[in-house]
Amino acid sequence: MTSTTSGIRKLLRLSLKWRLTLLFVAGMMVLLMILTTFIYWSTSKLVYIHEQHLLDQKAEAIAADLKTQLTEDKYLDANYVKQLLTNYATKQQAIILLDHQGKRLASVVGPDWVTDPLKGLPAQLIGEAPILLDGAHPPLTIRVKQENELLDPYLHILLLMLGVASIVTLVISSFGGYFLARVGLSPLDRLITDIRRIRPSHLSTRLPAHGTSAEINDLVRAFNSLLDRVEEAMKKQQQFIADASHEFRTPLAIIDGYVRLLHRWGKQNQAIRDEALIAMDHECSRLFSLIDDMLSLAKFQHVSQIGEDDGKKMQSMVPLLKEIRNVWTSTFPKHLSLSVNWTEPIAMTMEPPKIRQLLDILLDNARKYTETGEVALTATTERGWVHLLVEDTGIGIPEEEMENVFERFYRVDKSRNRHRGGSGLGLPIAKSIVQEYGGRISIRRSASGGTIVHVELPVLARDAD
Repeated sequence: MTSTTSGIRKLLRLSLKWRLTLLFVAGMMVLLMILTTFIYWSTSKLVYIHEQHLLDQKAEAIAADLKTQLTEDKYLDANYVKQLLTNYATKQQAIILLDHQGKRLASVVGPDWVTDPLKGLPAQLIGEAPILLDGAHPPLTIRVKQENELLDPYLHILLLMLGVASIVTLVISSFGGYFLARVGLSPLDRLITDIRRIRPSHLSTRLPAHGTSAEINDLVRAFNSLLDRVEEAMKKQQQFIADASHEFRTPLAIIDGYVRLLHRWGKQNQAIRDEALIAMDHECSRLFSLIDDMLSLAKFQHVSQIGEDDGKKMQSMVPLLKEIRNVWTSTFPKHLSLSVNWTEPIAMTMEPPKIRQLLDILLDNARKYTETGEVALTATTERGWVHLLVEDTGIGIPEEEMENVFERFYRVDKSRNRHRGGSGLGLPIAKSIVQEYGGRISIRRSASGGTIVHVELPVLARDAD
């Protein structure tokens, strides 16, 4: 078992060219074995049939001569019979004249015949012919026996020829298989060479797909598509690093500035020291909030990719909606009202903390960017989907910015969003939560000029999209 496993491992370590060659040679070997066996069997069968036919013809000829002699002379001349049988017999044949009871009347054996002609051997061919006489004379039988060893040399020669032909064919097929594998895989070799030339700093390079087979073209297109996705991911990663660095740099720069201020004048000035401490505390809070958002985003995207299920179960959303209404109503300013409405029954497979975080993000955005008016949260169920709509009467989002609001660190109005404390990660986190549930999220302008965020979540759990 160990040697077989070791052999399989060695075979798998071979190049595809050699594996195809070995597979082709193995296939040819099996085919040649089957073909050689069939040819040998069919040829030997034909030879035996031919020899049997010759023995039958010889027996019929002897029977015809004896019948002629008996018809003319009316009796059986022993010397004539002996001479006739001797003339027909060969070295490895025995000819016997039998009466109607199977008793031997006369027999002649060749010099190479060593057994009793009346004894049957398994490796014998027997030809018989009756001698039918006129009148009341009982019929006689001529039996011609021949040992199969007479045909063995010819069959050995046939077997030798077939073996030599098979070996020559196998050798030629080995070279031919290697050549065909080499020619057939040459486009793949060129493709590997082109792939190795691609450097991480030149991901925009694409492989050419001209003058190759359809399979190689499909492989090239798939690899180029992979390069497109890798390049896009690299750009997003670089953009994320740049945006994250920028986001971290601003509060750190403020903290550094106040630290320098404290070193210069704040040690003796109580007002400056208090102002610096308050500002540094505020910026530290921003940093911690930003780090928490980034960790949440990474966590949700990881869960969405591997398809984890952290204990979702079917339950009513009514307690969660009541909790959200009670908590958020007290946080809204007097000039801004909040309404939370739902249509019962409303239930879905969910984890309440994640759905709470999703709604918190949407309501927080609506509260920040709505000066006066109303923010409305509506929850309904329709055809296996839960629909959550958060509509506000705020400043709205320009149409050209709609497709970018779910990008990380993206802000429609940088200065205004920074002033309001946003990090640009709220909506990306919301989108990650929705994708984890296999749902959809969209955003559009309302009739009043505000914003409507529409979330669709499946009632029953399904794989993330």
